[in-house]
Amino acid sequence: MPFLRVGAARFLQTKLEIGFCARRNILAGLAALVPSVSTAEAQTNSSKLEFEIPAITMNLPVTRDQWTRPVSSNGTFYVNGKPEFLVSVNLGYNHAVNATGPKTTAAKRIVGDDPIYNQQLSAEICDEIGLKSVSIVCTPRRTIYANPFIADGRLRDAFARLMSMPHQQEEFSPEQQARRFGWLERLEPFSAEQVRRLKGLPLSPDFYPEWETGPMAALKVRMAGLSDSMLMSLNGRPLGGHMPYCPEDPIGREYYHAYFQNGAYWYLSLGANPWLYEFWNELHHYNCSCRYNQEMFLAWLRQRYASLDAVNRTWGTNFRSFPDIVAEKNYRTHKGLWSDWMKFMGDRWREVLLDARRAVRQVDARPNTYFTWEIANASLLSMEYGANIQGADCYKGAQVVDCFGLEGGVSFGGALETGDPSGDLLTQAMHGNGGYGHQFILDVCSGLVPHKPVVNKEAYLGRSIAGLGRQPLKRTDFLNHLWTELIHGSSLVEFFSWFWAKGFRLDGPTDPPYLNANLLNPWATPRESLEGIRDFNREMDKLGHLVLPRPRIRGTVALVHSQPTVWQNPPLRPETGRRQTVGERERNCHQAVLLSHYPQDVIFEERILDGTANHYMALIIPGNEYVFGDTVRALKAYVAGGGVLIVVGSGMMYDEYGHRLEIADLLGVVREELPEKLAGTLSPTFALDAVVPIRTDCFNRFLLQGAVPLATIEGTDRPCVSEFKVGKGKVYYVGIENVEGRSSTVLFGSLLRHAGISKPFELIDLKGEPVYNTEAHVLDRRDKQVFYFMNWDNLQSRLALLTPLALPEGKYYVTDLVSDRALLCGNSATWSVQEMARGIPVLLPAQMRSLLMVSSQPWEKRAGAVTWRDLETRLADLRMAEQAERVAVAGKVKDYQERNKR
Repeated sequence: MPFLRVGAARFLQTKLEIGFCARRNILAGLAALVPSVSTAEAQTNSSKLEFEIPAITMNLPVTRDQWTRPVSSNGTFYVNGKPEFLVSVNLGYNHAVNATGPKTTAAKRIVGDDPIYNQQLSAEICDEIGLKSVSIVCTPRRTIYANPFIADGRLRDAFARLMSMPHQQEEFSPEQQARRFGWLERLEPFSAEQVRRLKGLPLSPDFYPEWETGPMAALKVRMAGLSDSMLMSLNGRPLGGHMPYCPEDPIGREYYHAYFQNGAYWYLSLGANPWLYEFWNELHHYNCSCRYNQEMFLAWLRQRYASLDAVNRTWGTNFRSFPDIVAEKNYRTHKGLWSDWMKFMGDRWREVLLDARRAVRQVDARPNTYFTWEIANASLLSMEYGANIQGADCYKGAQVVDCFGLEGGVSFGGALETGDPSGDLLTQAMHGNGGYGHQFILDVCSGLVPHKPVVNKEAYLGRSIAGLGRQPLKRTDFLNHLWTELIHGSSLVEFFSWFWAKGFRLDGPTDPPYLNANLLNPWATPRESLEGIRDFNREMDKLGHLVLPRPRIRGTVALVHSQPTVWQNPPLRPETGRRQTVGERERNCHQAVLLSHYPQDVIFEERILDGTANHYMALIIPGNEYVFGDTVRALKAYVAGGGVLIVVGSGMMYDEYGHRLEIADLLGVVREELPEKLAGTLSPTFALDAVVPIRTDCFNRFLLQGAVPLATIEGTDRPCVSEFKVGKGKVYYVGIENVEGRSSTVLFGSLLRHAGISKPFELIDLKGEPVYNTEAHVLDRRDKQVFYFMNWDNLQSRLALLTPLALPEGKYYVTDLVSDRALLCGNSATWSVQEMARGIPVLLPAQMRSLLMVSSQPWEKRAGAVTWRDLETRLADLRMAEQAERVAVAGKVKDYQERNKR
């Protein structure tokens, strides 16, 4: 690529006439907004920022190339007409240098000449590992320093100063900035070579400008000589994070446009194949009360409300003028103002995404190129996140991107409890702060975009043992993690991450902990364990046509996620005991339905209003205190038409503006304001699915008003679960705040059965009891039913009995899809409905996926047969191996404790 020295020729203006000149008109006024650099440090640093600007040598936008890209169709990716699950990695931008650098002597003994450790990642290595895509961070050097898309020289220099500052330092000396600039300059040719080595492999550019705290972002902006107006800030507080600059501010908008456009151009100029562009990696918060947003918000209010009086009536406020509203020091002081502000910010976020998309399209207009953004899981349930300022509305934002991104993963081995000192932050994050947290987030995202792919842009995979912490991964962990992602709706997984670090320990976990999530850490991820990716790909080659098309799980029950509750962040009220957050309540309800084996979706409350609720036999409101006012009317119609509604605890207490909802005509009960701390056990009048005491420590006091009690507090006549008939449907009110674990599974499963909602199958143990802590799902493909099982108990394999329900009379074949062997009924290859009603034996190895298929025709890939006796023999072998591992683990824990005593 030819270059022009900045000092010799500022810019080839004629080369910039590439179809987006209208935006350049904005630049005429930008120079005045960039203050001169006043600090000696910035002036000194400016003289050292010698860089080159590449000339535009391609006709833009690019509309065609020679590469093949995955095609998105109805939530699944297809390659050459075949459904594909794409396994990818986050390629660290420093790997290009580190892989070719010196290794420690100890490391060389472990990794030898293996190219995955000693070479830049290439298309050939990806093929060997089983990777079908790669995600790469767009580094600052190639997207800001040498950027032909910034026409104004002073603005370009200021951005260069900004991006040359080290990450999260208290002070930025000229020497520090020069060293960072020099390092990125050195990285440039390595990065270009890295991209070329990947050839036509589909790439996912990760637009990750930086991550910075609010105060540090402010310091950087000032030292760069830029205006504070560029900062993302809410009520005067800089927010920082992965999106530290305001996209509504002209300078911030120009910064992002130049970043996106030159990132896309850089890949295309190297002959690469970018196909899935990600905006603002792992977005923690977007919420800016800059003057631009304030002006637009006032216009939004005037259009929405007839007058200021109407605003005050709705909010319960007494503002004297519209300007007084945005002058408020803290918008969250008023529930009504905050609710409408969050709705407005959701509208703005949708437009910001569309603007970013247009910026990239002005460079890359090739077909089958897509756009996504990745949520930070904690900000989705921001009561746990603390700041609770996420204005990037997931529902609105999901409608304008092609794929929806998330982060997170699962961990295998002995479960770590939150707070276990042997567990690091990433290990606990992989548990989702609860055993089924990742499945919950996946189901949330799948419900958001039922007809678009869900993509895990930052997948964590770990193995841990309570008392020992992180352990090396096993080959099966990759296979089982990818199956978990697939079953819950994901179509692409990018493992975090792929880069070599000289500081890897070879005898145990590395500090800092995030390095243990690295796939090139030879202790945490032994080389042999990576073969699990190829194992998964082989199963997809065989089964992809059956399991990949969406919908995969066809939910009959929907758990409702409420954004107004997240916005208003209701207090935990410690006087009532440990009252659960909205995230905990939603996860607990999700886990209860998941483990009771009812097909389940998670939907946003907004989808109740568009008629989606009518697709489900039951809806669950899991203690979401604040809901949209229109939701109540929609739910009344849903229940009157025959739907089943389960409301938990303080669910639907207020509308989104904080006004108390009077819904006794829907619930059949009148609730008191607060629950009370009262430990007790439920005494139900209806049959439970299992003999398990249902205990809790926090009840809502309520009076029956037409409803009938189904359960009381043991030893009293006080109701805690009630049933109310409304039209053709029923409403169940569960006046309990804290119930979890197996008690929750039994309660919700029993309520759904009592409501007359049937499951597509039953799974029981050999004693006739429901199987707990095991996922079980069916993918219904007309003449084939594929059953997926995952026994999450560690080192506790078991046998169970499966009974498919509602199958028409006839003869069926049962196949173990892992081994391709037919499961015999006695000595027969076929099963009648009556024989299946007595139970099909299912082997559930500990923390290992199992797959059975019930079909009207024999499996064309069958390779032998298996009997009940074969399964019993296999179970005995598994239990013997598990016992040996228990003894070994106990010894390790004892040794670890003894060493710590010394």
